[in-house]
Amino acid sequence: MQRFQLSISGKLFVQTANLSTKFTADGVELKKGTKLKIGDIPLTVSDVQLSGEVTVSFEATQSLANIVELEFFDDQGNKIESRMSGSSSWNSGTEMTVKWNFALRKNVAKAKIVASFWTDLKTTEVPFAIKTGVGL
Repeated sequence: MQRFQLSISGKLFVQTANLSTKFTADGVELKKGTKLKIGDIPLTVSDVQLSGEVTVSFEATQSLANIVELEFFDDQGNKIESRMSGSSSWNSGTEMTVKWNFALRKNVAKAKIVASFWTDLKTTEVPFAIKTGVGL
């Protein structure tokens, strides 16, 4: 009988948070090229597509990890039903681009955007080691 041993070790990075706050950007034009600031994060509307739902893409040059959610409201203050429909990120080590796409159920020229931010987001490093044997 041969015995094989599998050993895996490394580090997990776990993000946790408990407290959040909201920031608002009023009258944001939902058209390509619009620049806005949510809290201290600058965003650009990088694309808007109409195909049943309205897809609005936002681009940033920094991490969006602190943002819990984005909510959209029309001129009358009614919440626009929305969902995140995709995201991507690119990081070269010196430059970063993050893109978030949202599908909105209502087409509006301008919207109020309310972002919930984690205010106490922290990353904890958790080392791990797993050893197991397999007998054949």
